[in-house]
Amino acid sequence: MRNYDSFDLTLSEPQQLTIKNMKTYKQKKWNQFRNFEILDEGVKYEYKIEEGYYAQTLKFETIGFDEQISDKKPSPVMLGLVLSIIFNIILFFLAYGNKFIDMNAPMSPSAFLIIAIVPLIIFKTSLKRQHLKFIVGNKNLCFWYDNKYKADVDNFIAEIKNAKRDYMRNKYLVLNDYVDTYVFKNTLNWLRSDKFIDDNEYNEWLKKLEDRKIIRGE
Repeated sequence: MRNYDSFDLTLSEPQQLTIKNMKTYKQKKWNQFRNFEILDEGVKYEYKIEEGYYAQTLKFETIGFDEQISDKKPSPVMLGLVLSIIFNIILFFLAYGNKFIDMNAPMSPSAFLIIAIVPLIIFKTSLKRQHLKFIVGNKNLCFWYDNKYKADVDNFIAEIKNAKRDYMRNKYLVLNDYVDTYVFKNTLNWLRSDKFIDDNEYNEWLKKLEDRKIIRGE
């Protein structure tokens, strides 16, 4: 019989998933931003949005991957700000337009069109509904999810999933002399149910546990 002290309690090293140089992801809209960084033990986020400035680091254990997409209307504060900008543009042209336009000549259609369109563009781009994507867990992460962001957001979420899988495997898929067999079996069940290990790995670890029980005489 093999000596228990020399018994190999580990399988091959947990598979390491490659993170594709996408450890950080930044979004920006006007003076607002949402920044994200994947760390060794979680994800750091930093938001500067209409409601204020927020920053926190979320542990991987608190991050889930249920997805929720919603639309957000512009806040009254943003509406007031945009209307104020438009009003000031109109006042500017009324007060100083004669310095740039020959008042003895009729205004050209193109000049009139520019004066009319600029406020409309500001109004439309600033006040359109925001599309948001949440990944929901004990703590949530929120991304802007307009068309231009969609592909990058989905790719970054995939990177968070890979990083969390690596972290959970490296932290909990450890069997040594001090780990209780019953506790470790429950850990295996949990890791499999959350898809951090597959069925083949699960069965290999169960075989290792059974071999250890025989050697220990349990």
